[in-house]
Amino acid sequence: MSKRRAAKESPIELLSTRPTVSVTEAAVILSISRGQAYAMANRGDLRVVRIGTRLVIPTDQLRVLIGGAA
Repeated sequence: MSKRRAAKESPIELLSTRPTVSVTEAAVILSISRGQAYAMANRGDLRVVRIGTRLVIPTDQLRVLIGGAA
């Protein structure tokens, strides 16, 4: 998915249409800063999946964190 298309999707659409999101997208969904999202990932508070050099967050985990929305 291109960045242009992803930028047009709302956070709720990201949760319902994609299996994973970037750490930056997860920060937007959780309404926290990008730095806070990376800190949570480093502490293990956010489960991350490494795909090559990229870190992504499973959207199922984000739905649980925000109370099952979407």
